[in-house]
Amino acid sequence: STGAVSLTIVRPTITAWQMLSNGAFHLEFSGIPNTAYTLQSSSNLLNWLSLSTNATGGNGLLSVDVVTTTNQPQRYYRFVSP
Repeated sequence: STGAVSLTIVRPTITAWQMLSNGAFHLEFSGIPNTAYTLQSSSNLLNWLSLSTNATGGNGLLSVDVVTTTNQPQRYYRFVSP
């Protein structure tokens, strides 16, 4: 007996970002549903600091607000899966 296999590839992506009026940075992320991702930040793209770990919902979406500081004028962000 033969059968067909269906495979869906989900590419985790930061889908939206904006600076909020309270100074926080808002990120929206789309990834694999019900999966934990760690948000990391860097000032140089070489050294990364883990900020928080959150799980996407059943729809694969995640929203995070990051408190920013004035002594770090430029930051890069990424989500990684453990």
